[in-house]
Amino acid sequence: MISIGILLFSDQKNSLSCSTSAADEIIKAAQARGHRASVLLARDLTFLDEQGKMTVSHDGKRLLKFDVIIVRPNFSESPDLYAYPSQMLSLCGYKVINKWPSYSSTKNKIDQHVVAYDQDIPRADWAVGFRSHGIMQAAKKLGYPLVAKVPRGSWGHGVFFADSPEVLRPIVDFLTSRYQSPVILERFIKEADRSDIRVFVVGGKVVGSMRRKAPQDDVRSNTSNGGRGYKVKITKEEETLSIRMAELYGLDIAGIDLLRSKKGPLVMEVNANPGFKELARVTKLDIAGAIIDYAVEVAKKK
Repeated sequence: MISIGILLFSDQKNSLSCSTSAADEIIKAAQARGHRASVLLARDLTFLDEQGKMTVSHDGKRLLKFDVIIVRPNFSESPDLYAYPSQMLSLCGYKVINKWPSYSSTKNKIDQHVVAYDQDIPRADWAVGFRSHGIMQAAKKLGYPLVAKVPRGSWGHGVFFADSPEVLRPIVDFLTSRYQSPVILERFIKEADRSDIRVFVVGGKVVGSMRRKAPQDDVRSNTSNGGRGYKVKITKEEETLSIRMAELYGLDIAGIDLLRSKKGPLVMEVNANPGFKELARVTKLDIAGAIIDYAVEVAKKK
């Protein structure tokens, strides 16, 4: 039997049902295999350095010895402020899955575009800017329809569809003036038919995949927004690209979102905190079990 911790970054359980549900499923999978698992809240962790010796407490009590800790980075804002718990746990000798800084860049969509450009990763044509006039000029060159995004956000929040300058300009003006935020533009891939492919990678292997289809009145395929999953068989190219993206970001557990285009698969986003409820429903695969099996493998490594 091994002891497994699941690190969550907020105690607002009512607003994080996807994260707590995933944690519950991981705990059930661990218990079914005869292991002990429990949730750790990052906000309850305190690190004390006394003369070079670090002690860790959780909710006022000395932190138990865990054989491995699975990080579920369920936050979208200010990732730099959430880096230290995972980082410090690693420095204190705990084996950590999805440790810092692997999840840091995934929380910034601009960073993801920059990394993709630097590494020659296939993506939809895109632009980013701070000023409305520059963004609108870029939009004209990209052509409509377009998808506009803010740099941070989960579950499809901060994603907008614009099929004309008249629709896009108020969105851009609002985001740049009210939130002082740069805006990302992406060419809308019509042939993807308002759907994407979610590929779930654990330990450098694809353990499941599904096609996600947006509801009729939306372009966002996130299942948290009404999107629905369907069975899909991914190609070898899609499998290789997904594994490459997880490795590029140093993620042990990753959800890779792909678009099927006329030019081949395009990477839309890399997720360091992927949910798997819909994936498990569609595929009938034990995704939580795959996570636990990998955690056990990591825990037993010397």
